[in-house]
Amino acid sequence: MEKKYILNDKFGINGIEKISFTEIINTFSYPDSIEISKDRGSKDLIVTFYYDSENLGIVYFINYYLKSKIVEIHYLSFIVKKLYLNDKEYIKNGQDIRKVLTKIRKYFKKKNKKFEFEYEEHMFGGSYTFDDPSMTLYFDKEDNKKYLDDIYVGLPYEDYPEVLSVGELLDLVKPY
Repeated sequence: MEKKYILNDKFGINGIEKISFTEIINTFSYPDSIEISKDRGSKDLIVTFYYDSENLGIVYFINYYLKSKIVEIHYLSFIVKKLYLNDKEYIKNGQDIRKVLTKIRKYFKKKNKKFEFEYEEHMFGGSYTFDDPSMTLYFDKEDNKKYLDDIYVGLPYEDYPEVLSVGELLDLVKPY
């Protein structure tokens, strides 16, 4: 049975509204694989959790002050291929971006939210970024058509957080 990812009113999906790895593990189980990378030129750390069977990715960013071991902010995004706006209405990768935006506009209207976004476009695609709820829709361009390519749903960033070490984080998210 396909796992449903449902958009929260403000941040996140499936009831997860803040960065909590315990809550993520309780909701989605343990990831199939984990990738850790470090941004060149800075000490920023990116940890990506892949749930292949669930069509879910979770990207966790830790930003450090320049030339310091002090964490400035951290944030987390869910990457889904299909996102439910309510029990029945959803958007998914491959849909025409105009149809996706129509569904999003209706969702915003029902929630009494302003339909405002930042728009970026380049030769092969672009994005629509919304603040409330925190969501970015990436699209690819093919001829004169634009198709939804990725759905990122964010959690709020936290300033000066206490973060787990990489070892502690891996101990938490790997099953024994």
